[in-house]
Amino acid sequence: MGLATLVFAQSNSEEARKYMVRGMAAIEMAKDNEGLEAAAVEFGRAINIDPNLAAAWYNLGAVQSKLGHLNEAIKCYRRYLALAPEAKDARQVNDELIKLEYRMEKEEAKILKRDDRFIAYADGTVLDTKTKLMWAAKDNGRDLEWPDARSYCENYRGGGYMDWRMPKYGELVSLYDATKSYISDCGSEVHLTELIRLSCRMYWSAETYVLTGTNMAYIFSFDGTKMGGCDQNGCWGRQMALPVRSVK
Repeated sequence: MGLATLVFAQSNSEEARKYMVRGMAAIEMAKDNEGLEAAAVEFGRAINIDPNLAAAWYNLGAVQSKLGHLNEAIKCYRRYLALAPEAKDARQVNDELIKLEYRMEKEEAKILKRDDRFIAYADGTVLDTKTKLMWAAKDNGRDLEWPDARSYCENYRGGGYMDWRMPKYGELVSLYDATKSYISDCGSEVHLTELIRLSCRMYWSAETYVLTGTNMAYIFSFDGTKMGGCDQNGCWGRQMALPVRSVK
């Protein structure tokens, strides 16, 4: 069921209708998941004003399905059917529910473990549901210079995906969590989910610059120390590579 099939229903509240229209506008403008999430917010506001507005539940379900929020989409579609059991598209919506439940079963079968916002899959990938980034469940395992680290990330094929890349500095920072810790393979204490196993503490990022004729790159250390630039040929300690990819 595509977003092109979004529907309106007569609402007792013009305020709720306003947010329905805003949600439709957000969908028309959406170029990525951020745009769809904006639409979901507007449909949610319409529902808060008029919980019995069936069309808002349908539209929100369609958006959640596109975002991959399967459980939320199922809840919305079920609410829509409860409010509009005689709707012309009731059978179609029910078929969509069956598909979503099947997808949920398959997704759950792939999951090895959860840790807050992180989900580890059997294919060696870890999804951060907050940032919509998928990480390799482990790094390259040895010290690398920056060019080799970039090549490793770009040629990584974990989970069968071909769009892996070297992470940006901010993306590495997003993994850091001072409330979590474990001992990496090299003996350093690192602070992030245990679902991503690190060989040591320092990791190359994609950001580079030139300093007095020397090619530099930013590195991030998961032991909590402040890190910055490092000669792309390497600096003190071991610099590793941890592939990442963006999830649509």
